[in-house]
Amino acid sequence: MMLGLGALNAGLHQHWMQPVTYREYEGKWIDDPAAYDQGVQAINHILEAYRQGGRVTKKLGSEPSAEIIVRHLIRTIKSKKRDSWDWHDPFAQPLADAIGALIDLGRLKEPR
Repeated sequence: MMLGLGALNAGLHQHWMQPVTYREYEGKWIDDPAAYDQGVQAINHILEAYRQGGRVTKKLGSEPSAEIIVRHLIRTIKSKKRDSWDWHDPFAQPLADAIGALIDLGRLKEPR
């Protein structure tokens, strides 16, 4: 929720600070490239603030967890077997629909 609020507020601020003549993306800050970029930067700042010190190490020969999770998520959404999810989150279905739309548009692909 904190990440979403950071992205929303940074994106909206950037969008509404544009000159009126530039606001071709009226009402859709997420479609405004500059506003979207500010939203992403806000998320990154928040995540970096929580980062613990220390060196990041990888196990040799292991696939990064993020890639495993994203691959599984994409395959599950494509399979439409959402009833089998064991998520206890009331937002799981709307998020799956939003991610599914990105997959359908070709903007989200399985990591290689």
